[in-house]
Amino acid sequence: MCTTKGHREGTTGAREGYEFPAHVALAHTELSEVIEAYRDKVWSETREDGKPIGVGPELADTIIRVLDLFQIWGLDPDYEIRRVLAYNWTRPYKHGGRNL
Repeated sequence: MCTTKGHREGTTGAREGYEFPAHVALAHTELSEVIEAYRDKVWSETREDGKPIGVGPELADTIIRVLDLFQIWGLDPDYEIRRVLAYNWTRPYKHGGRNL
């Protein structure tokens, strides 16, 4: 399942070279667009042409890009998220580098 339309032509799934950083940069670009929407105070709207705009749609675009990274490199997002959450529950709560 390709999660981004028309953005993966030529992707080999190689774990070396320019492809991985390029795809990560695309996800980062989506986060930058979240900040732009936040600054414009556009949370979740639809333009006259039907295009979703705002913080919500840009966050969705970010998630789509990240899920695409999981697929390109054959990683299981469910497994990775569950194991990181499980580990995080074992860590002490810290605020400002201090245990509370």
